[in-house]
Formats: sequence, structure tokens, C-alpha cells
Amino acid sequence: MSWDEDGWDELAERSAQRRRRRRPRSKMTKEEAADHAHEQAEREAFVSGLEGGGSGYRWMKEERYRGMFRDIEGKLQGVMGSGSFEWVDRRVFDQVFDRLTLLSVYKLMTSGAIDTLDHPIARGKEAHVFHGTDLDGRPVAVKIFHTSNAVFRKLMQYIEGDQRFGGLKRRHRDLVDIWVRKEHRNLERLAKWGLPVPKAVAVHRNVLVMEYLGTEVSPAKKLREVEVERPDEVFEALLHFLAVAWQKARLVHGD
Repeated sequence: MSWDEDGWDELAERSAQRRRRRRPRSKMTKEEAADHAHEQAEREAFVSGLEGGGSGYRWMKEERYRGMFRDIEGKLQGVMGSGSFEWVDRRVFDQVFDRLTLLSVYKLMTSGAIDTLDHPIARGKEAHVFHGTDLDGRPVAVKIFHTSNAVFRKLMQYIEGDQRFGGLKRRHRDLVDIWVRKEHRNLERLAKWGLPVPKAVAVHRNVLVMEYLGTEVSPAKKLREVEVERPDEVFEALLHFLAVAWQKARLVHGD
């Protein structure tokens, strides 16, 4: 399946339909139990394949990392392309989840910030965004920033001069982590002044957890997809947002 933006809604809807059809194992028929066992075997084969794969995943052979990953693998079906999410392209996992990213997800899961990663809902040059859930089953958006993308090689120009971030290192990974913290703090600052932005839930290295905006089957529409019924009111609301962001929160969008 191609990774054009128009495909995300279809993928999310298929995922939601499969989750609704899922039943407890105690109530499964023999055929459903057999299917479940097959899915479990495929999931275990996927993990074993990672451990025995290329150099990018050799670290998973180490006992401490293998144990960590097996602790959370059942909550990562949406990014592993297994179980109810077999429609997810394996390339998403390869593109996004290196060792430090998986360790960050592990940290956020064990701390209770997120419980599951279900399926991708958006992608860009700088990050992939996944639908997830918290421990209460409420949806969250998990934005995972890429750590090997050339776009971030010029991040320093956006961060230098910001007094909130000192002691910068020049390594690419450090800049990505700083950039994510910056986005987290900007969301908190805008929310402090009463502006309607997604609530920042948690952050760890290159992973940012935010309030999810959308329905069970798809994220909220992009501005270009929305038909504005009262443009004058929307225009005034946008002007108010910009004024408060600049005059109170002391922030302005660089683009």
C-alpha cells in the first residue's frame, strides 16, 4: 500500500473495525482461537526476525533489551503490523523505531503516559504521528520525531538564542531531543494563556505524547479539508490567537 496522505483515513477505519470485532479469548470459537494463535506466532516470528536481522537490530540480542521489548511488544501491534493491525506497512517500523526510540517508548509505557500504540495517523518530514491509548483507554496522539532525517541538520538556527535551552551539544540526536522539548514547552506555554492547542501529556527524548483530536476512525481534518461556514468569525478567532501568542506567550510560528 502506498504512503500517500489520502490513505491514512482508510487505514485508521480498517483498524477501528477490527478492534470492534475483537472478542475475549474465553468467548472465541475454535476457528477464532486458531486465528489468534496464528497471529501470536506471527508476532513472535516478527520479534525473532528483528533480533536476528540486520545490524540495525542486533542490539535486541542483548538480554536487557530483549526483555524490555518483550515486556511491551503486545502493546506495539499497531507499529509492528501484526495482530489486528497487519495492514500496517513494516517500513513504518524500520523508518521510525531505532534503539533509543524504542527505549523512549518503553519509558513512557512503564511510567503510565501511554499504554498502546495502535496505528499511524500522519507522517511528515520530521515525524510520524500514531494513535495510541493511555492506561484508561483514552486516545492520545504519539508524535515520534525522526532521528536520522537531514531536515534536522539545520535545527541549530531555530534553537540558538532561546534562553530555555542551554548547554547545547552539536550531535544530531541531541538537537532532535531538544527540539521535541521545545515543542512540548511551547504547547504548555500557549495553553497557559488559554489558547486552544492540544494538551501536552508527556515527553521523553524524541517522543511527544499529546491530546488526540479526532474520532475513533480518523484524526481531525486538516484546515484545507474543512469548509468554513462563518469565515469572518474564524478570521477574528485566528487574529486573537496570534495576538495572544505574540503579546502574552511571546511565541510566533517561524513558518
